[in-house]
Amino acid sequence: MVDFNAADGTQSFTRTFGNQLSEGQRKGKYMLFDRPGPLTIMNSAGAIPALMTAAQGQIDTILVPGAFGNNMLELFQTTAQTLAPIYNAKGILIGGDVVDNESVEYVPGGNRAENPFAYVAGTDPGVFIRATLEITDSSGSDQMCLGFRKQEAYAVPVSFLTTGDALYTDFAGIGFSGTAAANLVKSMTDIGNLGSTTVFSTGFTWADTKIHQLEVRISKRQVQYLINGSRPGERITKDGIGGALATQTPLVPPAYTFTAGLNLIPFFFHRYDATTPGAVYLRRLEVGQLLEVGLQPEGRGPQAG
Repeated sequence: MVDFNAADGTQSFTRTFGNQLSEGQRKGKYMLFDRPGPLTIMNSAGAIPALMTAAQGQIDTILVPGAFGNNMLELFQTTAQTLAPIYNAKGILIGGDVVDNESVEYVPGGNRAENPFAYVAGTDPGVFIRATLEITDSSGSDQMCLGFRKQEAYAVPVSFLTTGDALYTDFAGIGFSGTAAANLVKSMTDIGNLGSTTVFSTGFTWADTKIHQLEVRISKRQVQYLINGSRPGERITKDGIGGALATQTPLVPPAYTFTAGLNLIPFFFHRYDATTPGAVYLRRLEVGQLLEVGLQPEGRGPQAG
């Protein structure tokens, strides 16, 4: 895996100018932060800063200090939230109210058609979202989905479980979908709003006290999932920051191809379970076009938007 390096392409000990940055970065099409400082939160009424108002359906804007590139996250209170996401030495505590069935959704760049991270399937250069997470007790989170969905009005999903309807028309993501007994990493998809989420278990066991990395990529409308930097089907021996991990070889999820022409945006959904919920920390988040991290060189050139 090749990470972005802002120094690449510049001469040592010389200044870096705006025209040396990629067009995608200048247009806010790339975001990277790692355990940022205290957050600034604006509520839908525009108050700066503001605490959550415990109103289901409220939309809150989060500005992330120290982020490279775009620094805006949008939070949708799927259920009424009293506790705002806060900075912690481990990252951003993103679960909100740590209560059974409490849910929240985050959208980098905002839930809007002109989201700078938006991807028109089959037209735009490929995209990715990569999150490094630490969960105190994963058995307390029964639904968690990181990925891309059709840009449409926020929904209040029935569930991301096999028999549940997540309500979003089209989406593909990776995370948790199941009972709290053992949180195995699973893929979750829907196409054309079939009415029930398609869930596939990779068999990868999420080890508590470890830091794990989940990633979803889209290239030429095809979805690819990664766990700790490895594709399912490959042996995984490291956690999300390179620490030793008992070897696991996840199963390969079914192929998924987004319908051409869909306008897709990155998102992250989380829902707590009845089992004693554990703190969920977003340690690091990276979102952008694959060409920004050297994974789709054929996509270079003038970028739309």
